[in-house]
Amino acid sequence: MMNIHVLTNEHIDVLRYGTIDTNKRLSKEDIEFLQGAIKDALSQIEDPYEAINEAVRNFENKDEGIILASAKIVERLVDEYPEVARNLDKIKAVDPLLKLLDNNNNHILESVLQIFSLALSNNPELQDSVFKKNALKKLLIKLQESQKTVIDKKLITAISALIRHHDEAENKFIDYGGIGFLVYGMQTNIYKYQEKSALLLKHLIHQNKITFELFLKNEIMKGLICLANNKNIDETGIQYGETTAELFLALMQNHRHKLAKAGYLHNLKKLIEDRLVYLRVVQNSASYDVSHEIELFNDCLKLTNQRALTEKDRRARDILHEKNKHAFVIISFFLFSYLVGLELSRQKKLTKIILALLIGNSSRRSSSSGSVRSVIAVEEA
Repeated sequence: MMNIHVLTNEHIDVLRYGTIDTNKRLSKEDIEFLQGAIKDALSQIEDPYEAINEAVRNFENKDEGIILASAKIVERLVDEYPEVARNLDKIKAVDPLLKLLDNNNNHILESVLQIFSLALSNNPELQDSVFKKNALKKLLIKLQESQKTVIDKKLITAISALIRHHDEAENKFIDYGGIGFLVYGMQTNIYKYQEKSALLLKHLIHQNKITFELFLKNEIMKGLICLANNKNIDETGIQYGETTAELFLALMQNHRHKLAKAGYLHNLKKLIEDRLVYLRVVQNSASYDVSHEIELFNDCLKLTNQRALTEKDRRARDILHEKNKHAFVIISFFLFSYLVGLELSRQKKLTKIILALLIGNSSRRSSSSGSVRSVIAVEEA
């Protein structure tokens, strides 16, 4: 049994600090004080399900301090008890949490978004349940309203947890214009927002959800430029840099030919070369090892050579070659069989044609079936 009111009086005064100005951040001392209070409350837990039910009931409280305390407790329970996270819908906690998304207190909203991010990750059943409750649309509307605020990166993380590997949700995210939100996020000066946006876009490319038409429509190039030109390497960190490089690589592997045809490959090459120059300059002084990022961008640079073939290209070429070879053997067999029933003079004439086809180049091979049909028609006439 846990009594939520262990967080009353002085603890609630700290929590209420954020209700006057909902965008004002709690101080480090206040956060530590709050964490200690929550730890005290959690130490009384005997049944995590009973505790979470009690906390969820407090979401109806008019005191935002109590609501925030309850949300923080749910957050910790979801983090520490995986079975609780898996069963959020079964214990009827999802609807009250979704309702809290309408709360204007950013501290409460951040906590609710963190709960969803933790609970939805690698949880297909909960993903499906929350998606069917129209949560994606609600989160995107919230993101549209909150652009360039402290909760943007939390919203993107929650959206990502909701849709990743859920085919219908990923498609609906794109239908709702979600790619535009990601490109916007990549152009902000909030580094975590940029990184989370790039990470989700990379995932969608790997899932073959980003067509070249979507690349053009959403002006994804603008987001790539902002990511590659960010020179605040010690602030952005290793994951930002490697995610950026992996995004470039994924996009170029999927759409290299169309990028080249539309004239984007040259621009990408310049971006990559400039990024590599910068990385080599700061390589010895950077706060983290940039060698893997350099390696990834070098792989990208190789793909800017329009004459180079990717492994995917080679496989496609080899398959086509095999198909042409098999078709040619069949056609040749048919022709030789056909010759048996002809007069000697006609056999000689068609033999010359077949020999010419056999030593012809691949372009002539691909059209040989049409040529053969024409010859046969002439002979039969």
